[in-house]
Amino acid sequence: MSREYLKQSIIPVGSLDANFGIFVEDFSFAKQGAKAGTGTDYEVSLDPTGALRGSCGLKLQTKTTTPADNDYVSYTQIFGVVLSQFMEFLVFVKFPSIASNFTFDFVVSVPSGADVHGLQFGAQIILSSLAIKVLTGSATFTAVDTISQLAANDWNILQVGIDRISQKYVTLRWNHEDFDPSANSVHDEGAVDNTMDFTPKLTVNAATQRACYIDNILIRSELS
Repeated sequence: MSREYLKQSIIPVGSLDANFGIFVEDFSFAKQGAKAGTGTDYEVSLDPTGALRGSCGLKLQTKTTTPADNDYVSYTQIFGVVLSQFMEFLVFVKFPSIASNFTFDFVVSVPSGADVHGLQFGAQIILSSLAIKVLTGSATFTAVDTISQLAANDWNILQVGIDRISQKYVTLRWNHEDFDPSANSVHDEGAVDNTMDFTPKLTVNAATQRACYIDNILIRSELS
């Protein structure tokens, strides 16, 4: 399931051919997604500092006033791509600080279809232990392995792929490290007509403020 996404990132949003459909989000234009977080002065914004390609990236920053353990910030955006048996996402993320007191999640939700229930799939990086996990239940992540490649202000690549029919994970990659997630099932949401969306989320595990930048989200659907 691994693909040369650096080349594919120039494909226009919603571009399709006979073999695949791909959604690309580079945050170069104003967005209407749903913002959420602890407190009132968390930040979800388009920021040139966070641009891997294009004019801006997405900045997530937890609240400024009285930072506390479990503060979080998230952003949810609806997207559209043809549903198929095999789907995967790739996201570029950069951390200004890699102090071991926060976690980063990225989750994709897809609606039910004639062949399968609505599903959620995604991954989580825990900075304190460098654990990499996959989403296996509602807000429940299961450990797969540990990452070794991480540096402040470097762009990192998180890639996750699933088989929607078997409801199993098939791909898990962090930068150039490949892991085997195949023993884990995605989160089955049942026969629900939920929206197709993605959600990055940053959560601190200490009384401190943290931020991250996200750019060039790609969600790929295998059509044949």
